[in-house]
Amino acid sequence: MGKQIAIFKFSLILAFRSMTHRRFRTLLTVGGVMIGIFTFVSLMSITLGMKEQISGILEQFLGAGIIVTSTEGGSRPSVPGIMIDQFAEIEGVDAVTGYIMDFMTIGASYASVTGVEPEKMELAFPIEVIEGRTLLPDDEYVCLTGAGFVGHDVGDKIYLSGSLLGSTGAVELTIVGKLASMGDPMADSGIIMPLGTLQELMNTENVQFVLVDCSIDVSESVARSIRDNYPDAMVIESAEIMDTITYILDLINVLLMVLAVITLTVGAIGIMNTTMMNVLERTREIGIIKSIGGTRAEVVEIFIMEAIIIAIIGGILGCVLAVVGVNMLSPMITPYLGMPMPFSFPPYLFIIAMLMATLIGFGASLYPSVQAASVRPVEALRYE
Repeated sequence: MGKQIAIFKFSLILAFRSMTHRRFRTLLTVGGVMIGIFTFVSLMSITLGMKEQISGILEQFLGAGIIVTSTEGGSRPSVPGIMIDQFAEIEGVDAVTGYIMDFMTIGASYASVTGVEPEKMELAFPIEVIEGRTLLPDDEYVCLTGAGFVGHDVGDKIYLSGSLLGSTGAVELTIVGKLASMGDPMADSGIIMPLGTLQELMNTENVQFVLVDCSIDVSESVARSIRDNYPDAMVIESAEIMDTITYILDLINVLLMVLAVITLTVGAIGIMNTTMMNVLERTREIGIIKSIGGTRAEVVEIFIMEAIIIAIIGGILGCVLAVVGVNMLSPMITPYLGMPMPFSFPPYLFIIAMLMATLIGFGASLYPSVQAASVRPVEALRYE
């Protein structure tokens, strides 16, 4: 055991000495690994953020077995409001509510605005009011602000404007409550207001979506009845949403993994090239080590140790660069997306990244290290 520890320390000393003497080559190799890990971590963080955001949105609709919208599409609400009462009469339906969701200008910011029926808000958005009060059935020109809606308190006035409001101009709303986080940055940065008020401002009696709460056992028959009552209905069942989203995200993950493998392969080639050059330049050193009793395994350990250290440094720098880069990029992209760019950095993402970097260092240096250990001591000592 003591001998193994001594060999390990000796390998570390030789690795750092080699890296110090060949600074430029080491920096290039570290840079290759860093770019690969940066690409992997940053892209995966955005994908994970998208997953969390979508999951947060879906959680808001867990009480609704079916979501109904119109095949007409367009930017304005197109589902007639009378459909809400008709859907409620279908056998097997427990509750029905309609709502409108769009993006409008609130003060100087662009954020989501959602109109809901106050008495059925729990069905559409089962969120806790952490300050102030919830919406009441007779409320008009009031709103609730999301957890990410900063700079305003309960009782403050905000001004709503947008092209969908027509010639109404800026509309004054009073904040009556603040909501807990929905787990969705886009929704958290917006407001929720009475559906009737938003319909009045948009000069429409239609809604954008209808949420139909029913059990899974009767969802198919309810969906058929909805289509019979409203031929223009686009009926989306919760299972269909989950299947589609899962498929899309799995496809995105595969594409990102392919891209990450390509970029990490570049880093692996850099490590292999560096190790091979080190073997050529340190052939006499290998001969000396073997002539004084060094084994093949100990020679292999020396070169693999250096490669793993380089890979770990590149992995750490890649992780740090990914966190800094994504956090800087998000606010820059927000004005173009109209919403915050989602991202997430769970601890396991960094663990995976560092394991990948370590495996790259080990795998890429294994062949040249074994070749180095195969050199005969006499030939190595005569090498110039």
